[in-house]
Amino acid sequence: MVKYKKKPVVFEAFRFQLDDVMPDWFNEKRIKNEIITHEDGTCDIKTLEGTMRADKGDYVILGVKGEIYPCKPDIFEATYEKVWPLSSLLENQKTDVGSMTDEEWKKYLNRLKCPGE
Repeated sequence: MVKYKKKPVVFEAFRFQLDDVMPDWFNEKRIKNEIITHEDGTCDIKTLEGTMRADKGDYVILGVKGEIYPCKPDIFEATYEKVWPLSSLLENQKTDVGSMTDEEWKKYLNRLKCPGE
């Protein structure tokens, strides 16, 4: 049997909470009734595979083709990691990166720690 691995794809996601700010792409789908939120803290998301339910605390993902779908926190956290913009990685660093060779730059990037981790 042939094995596969996921391609490194960057996407947007957020933790679903009715009392929290939701991204524009989520609210646009609500306006179109493609996402229906409920007072019990859940929402129904219409997908190509049918309607999927997101519970409070689930991640809601915006896929690479504009599709939206829920993901349970344990699956999300085991599968994905946060992407940090390079500017935030360099903010707290004292190294002059402008004078580095390509090899020094690669070694430097490998040593960087992401904020909050």
